[in-house]
Amino acid sequence: MKTLFENNAKYLNTAGTNQPVSVPVYQLPGLSELITSNFRGPTLLIMDQEVQGSPCIARLKDLLDEMPFVYTVASGEHAKSIDGFAKLTQELRQIFEAKRSPPRTVVAVGGGTLINVANAAMAQLTGRINFLGEEICQPIEYDHYLVLPSTVLAVADVALGSKGNINSHEKKHAFRSYFEPSAIMLDPKILESLSVVEIKRGLVECLKHAILQDDSYGIGAPQLRDVLSMLRRPDPPSDLAFALASLTMYAKAAVLGRDTFEKSWKGGLLLSYGHLHAHAWESSSGFQVSHGDAVLFGMLVDLKLNGDPELYKLILSVVPFTPLKDAVFDHTPSRQGLASAYAQETKPFYLDANGAYKILKVTQKGDYQAARLDAQSAEPSKAVSIHAMLEAVDAVVADIRSEIESELNRSWWNRLRHPDYLAYMDI
Repeated sequence: MKTLFENNAKYLNTAGTNQPVSVPVYQLPGLSELITSNFRGPTLLIMDQEVQGSPCIARLKDLLDEMPFVYTVASGEHAKSIDGFAKLTQELRQIFEAKRSPPRTVVAVGGGTLINVANAAMAQLTGRINFLGEEICQPIEYDHYLVLPSTVLAVADVALGSKGNINSHEKKHAFRSYFEPSAIMLDPKILESLSVVEIKRGLVECLKHAILQDDSYGIGAPQLRDVLSMLRRPDPPSDLAFALASLTMYAKAAVLGRDTFEKSWKGGLLLSYGHLHAHAWESSSGFQVSHGDAVLFGMLVDLKLNGDPELYKLILSVVPFTPLKDAVFDHTPSRQGLASAYAQETKPFYLDANGAYKILKVTQKGDYQAARLDAQSAEPSKAVSIHAMLEAVDAVVADIRSEIESELNRSWWNRLRHPDYLAYMDI
């Protein structure tokens, strides 16, 4: 069967090997052919609460020969806590060991958090890693492991890459593993039930790749103007969001094909652009701030520290149309909390030899198109201190508040001419 990425296979990531190859990606109606051709024996669905009653799950169950085992994971960041992860793996192991006919196919259906924790659970249950320090058990046996992302963010950023991330009590993604799915399944209709807020938060990951990899043709990466336009819309259509998220998978694949495990700047600093500050804000807020809001904020901080001022202003201009406009007031970043979170960051691609933090340089949109990556050998970053980052955070918070106030003033003027204008601001 032809896959979405067949012509781009040399750039795709397969964890566990230094020779990246294609991960099959199927979209309905090809999903039915995939299932009838490959599924043998019982199936286990690991899903988050948000998708339990979705039509996609009903269609998936209809395609199976027998009713699947279903394990539901509570939505939210707690699912990635070390305690939540221990409970998950224990109960999944019981499913495999207690059944006379244990599952042969495992399907993870949900958003980014669910896929992250399912990848980590499969790595733990098959004996590839041991996050829990538990006594070594017999690895589970299975035929296929598939992921079906249910959010824009999961399509754009999580389904491809194989990472399984678990939080400690103090630090986001303190433990990381990789577990490659047999295939990725896409169903655009599963996104139709998403709220505007969730669509816009997912589009932030598309924005990241548009900033870094916009190729002006919309072939190998999303175009910046398209993503910004969607973020400004009061009701961005889920089908267009799905198209941008799918295109973002290509852009991510181009990076992973050059740095599969994100060990150099090409994988680490590119794919984690804005995430140093995002994870620090999420952790210091007690995970009250959503990942999408935090990443948008973090990219503004990175641009403030080592980016083009005009590009910074352009990205800042969309904040009043995004959920970040509320998050920055509801959970204003704390200097003390951020400083503590920064100090716990240990990923090697963030740190230089002197312990300073590396911030990727961005001089214009598309600085890191796939065609340009191979030509760049020197790392285009600069080292900054925690103090400098905290100063940049304060400046970004002030700029966001000023931009929101300016947009409100503009909206009152536009209201006189266009009464529906305030819908853009959800006022």
